[in-house]
Amino acid sequence: MALDNKMVEFEQSKVKEDINSYKGSVLDFIISNINGLFTGYVAKPLGSGAVNDV
Repeated sequence: MALDNKMVEFEQSKVKEDINSYKGSVLDFIISNINGLFTGYVAKPLGSGAVNDV
């Protein structure tokens, strides 16, 4: 479990570095896409019903 948490922390730090390296409208585009992934607009049309119902 501790290793999983460290991996997530590392991945989040890399994403944060990448996002911080962009400017202006590109940053808005990235944030919009990340928010969309978390709200499921990509997964819902492609994913199975069992996953989408969780």
